[in-house]
Amino acid sequence: MEKKVVTLRQVAEKAGVSMTSASIILNRSGNYKSMSPKTRDKVIQAAEELGYYPNYFAKVLRQQSTMQIGLILPNITNQFMTPLIMGCTEAANRAGYNLNLIDMYGKNNEEMRESVQFLKQTGMVDGLIINAVGEIVSEAVGDFPAVYIDSKGLLPSVTFTEKKSIYDLTTLFLRQGLRRIAYIGGEEARTAYVLREQGYRDAMRDCGLEVDERYIHNVRMHLLGGRDAYDWVCSLPELPEAIVCMTDTVTYGLMFNLMKNHYRIPEDIAVASGEDLDMSSFFLPGITCSHISIEKMGSEAARLLTGILQGEEPDEREIEIETFLVERDSSKKYAE
Repeated sequence: MEKKVVTLRQVAEKAGVSMTSASIILNRSGNYKSMSPKTRDKVIQAAEELGYYPNYFAKVLRQQSTMQIGLILPNITNQFMTPLIMGCTEAANRAGYNLNLIDMYGKNNEEMRESVQFLKQTGMVDGLIINAVGEIVSEAVGDFPAVYIDSKGLLPSVTFTEKKSIYDLTTLFLRQGLRRIAYIGGEEARTAYVLREQGYRDAMRDCGLEVDERYIHNVRMHLLGGRDAYDWVCSLPELPEAIVCMTDTVTYGLMFNLMKNHYRIPEDIAVASGEDLDMSSFFLPGITCSHISIEKMGSEAARLLTGILQGEEPDEREIEIETFLVERDSSKKYAE
């Protein structure tokens, strides 16, 4: 049996408002902001109870808007991306927009810029949320509505306290009396990566220690990067007492190879990481992390962009999410 289509009139009658008011509220148009929260809630509840779905194509033609947002990702398989996508999706949907994922994995810098130009020229999306590759594609973005994630210096943006996150982890080890601390960062020449390494350097110097360049190494930001990090650790003139990794994915690969080759964590080498993905609390031993609220970063980015698309002046053009330490067994240096 064919399901009967629910009309806007039925929603308005159930909510006890005019069709005009119901339309304004459901489309977030006109004098939407002046509507009382109580009236808005009544209309939204009526629409949900009746199963009302607005005519998407009519809305696109009327508003000259696709109601689509593009989320550009450097590598969709990276575990960092799952909570980021969740946060973006929830906030975008709440504002009436759909989220489209655009994976740039395997593309060189020029191909990334061409992809952004294509999205702009075809009008497939109303705006873009750009994660991690902002410094590569910002020129191609131009004045197209966009919000950058994890790209310091580009506005509007959502970032986290990059330098502090690594500074806190390094300081944690220094307070335990450890001094031979290695740092593993990322190969790409990104401002965010530079800031994180600076956090390590600042912590060492604030403790009165010279930074030994031999104990700093950059790898690719995935599991195989963790294997490369293990090979590098084994090549050092003296085994580090502790290792600070920039990201959890690299940490997983590093710790797997250390334990596979009979190194004890933390008795032989203490380890800490800079993200706190879900798996980090389940890993054995649990991994000490500088926690990043990744889902919140995505939510804030989508909220910022949808506000811009709806003509709102953003209250903040740069939102910085604070990190905090989560201590687990991987960082506890036990007495021999």
